Amino acid sequence: MNVLLTCAGRRNYLVQFFRDAVGPEGRVLAADVCAHAPALQDADAAFILPPLSDPGYIDRLLAVCRDERSSNAASTNGQPSLSCERTASRRRKRT
Repeated sequence: MNVLLTCAGRRNYLVQFFRDAVGPEGRVLAADVCAHAPALQDADAAFILPPLSDPGYIDRLLAVCRDERSSNAASTNGQPSLSCERTASRRRKRT
């Protein structure tokens, strides 16, 4: 299982925690608005996302989930976490 940590910032400890949780079969992906966020350095793969307020944020987030085969995104800043698959399905139904 792959997991994407959003708003990763300086939360390197969460990257390590999730790495232990997913085990050798999974990958820990990290995303942040800042390319210099320390947690991005410890993740298996790192991504730069637009700010949460950007209208394209969800679409970019879902693209990362799809491309990296991550079914879950965990927010580290108090925003609700989401199921990438369920959110993508809802967005497809609206269009």
